[in-house]
Amino acid sequence: MTKLSFTHSFLLALVFSVVAIIPRAVDAVTRCQDVLNRDRCELSTCQQQCFQIHNGNGVCISSSFGEYECVCYYNCPGI
Repeated sequence: MTKLSFTHSFLLALVFSVVAIIPRAVDAVTRCQDVLNRDRCELSTCQQQCFQIHNGNGVCISSSFGEYECVCYYNCPGI
């Protein structure tokens, strides 16, 4: 059996790393977001509205003014 050089080992590791990252990068592209309410967020209402509008997941996110806004994350249509 031949001995692998450092360069061959490095290239092999690099190829495996790229192959492992590609599925995650593809999944990340398919997610969209929509701010449903910038003034306030009540979690159960946010989740319900997001599900009804986009069939997604609504969450309360802290805004820059110390308030919370309702953000909806969903699968982008047509992708």
